[in-house]
Amino acid sequence: MTAKTLKIATHFVDKYAHVWRWDDEYSITEKPLPCTVFVQKVLKTELGRKLTTLERSRINIILPLLTFQRLVREGDFRVSGVVYAIVKGGLGRQVPLSRAKPGHYCQFWINGKGHSCIVHHIEGDQMWYISSNKSTHGPGVGGPIQLKERRNKRIWLAELK
Repeated sequence: MTAKTLKIATHFVDKYAHVWRWDDEYSITEKPLPCTVFVQKVLKTELGRKLTTLERSRINIILPLLTFQRLVREGDFRVSGVVYAIVKGGLGRQVPLSRAKPGHYCQFWINGKGHSCIVHHIEGDQMWYISSNKSTHGPGVGGPIQLKERRNKRIWLAELK
């Protein structure tokens, strides 16, 4: 399914990059498209159905603020967003970082800042991703990030069945 996931994500970038764009000053020039919504669009398209309220809340990591901040610091699986939604929803499985490949769904946290995305490509221990945020100026390719965890960095991957 990873090839299909990558194809869908790339299609959304090609189709919507001009609509959902962040300008150079990082203000929204058109419609905002948070990373979690981008990933939800990819997952919804791949599954061929609407996402449930529970799936969307897991991707959006809907938790009480104080609990949320503590769980991010602790690297709790509940803050793995789309990976948590896929695994807990029985839609697929978690993938170890050593098996990362294009098309995997991904959630990462670096120094308390999170991002939800699709793996675009890997070179050595570096990962580039497809998503929508300020650094990609809307839907686009971002990265690289090193595929190694450390004290203030957590990365989760998943693939559909």
